[in-house]
Formats: sequence, C-alpha cells, structure tokens
Amino acid sequence: GFYPVVSLYYGTPTLDAYHEKLDGVPLRRKVRLRVYPGRDPGLGYLEVKERRGRAILKRRAVGPLQELKAFMERQTLH
Repeated sequence: GFYPVVSLYYGTPTLDAYHEKLDGVPLRRKVRLRVYPGRDPGLGYLEVKERRGRAILKRRAVGPLQELKAFMERQTLH
C-alpha cells in the first residue's frame, strides 16, 4: 500500500502562499509539480490547489516531466 511521491512546490520569493495560509486568507492557491517514481517513469503532474473559503478545488495536468518543468521555468507566479 505505499509508493513514493516527489513534489516540487512553486511560489514567490516572499513565500506568499505560506504567509497567506498562516494569515487565514480565504482565497489562496498552491502550485506543485509531482512525480511518482517507479509508477509513471517520465511523467509529471502539474497540480493547482485552490482554497475558496471552505471549498477546495484541485486541477491537474499530466505530461512529460521535462516539458512540464520547462513550462514552469517560463512562468511568473503571483
């Protein structure tokens, strides 16, 4: 029943997501790139988790890990 998971979280230099969570900001977002070694070699999962008050929304895109990493390197998160 266990499998490894490796997650890389993306954020801002000022750690906005961390401070928003501590401050209880009702609308916030977290972005991560996740891989499952041994299960899906070469695949990555780009995930966005949003909290809107009490509701939590999760979205996921699946693709080649290197392409997802390259995509994220070109992004600016706010």
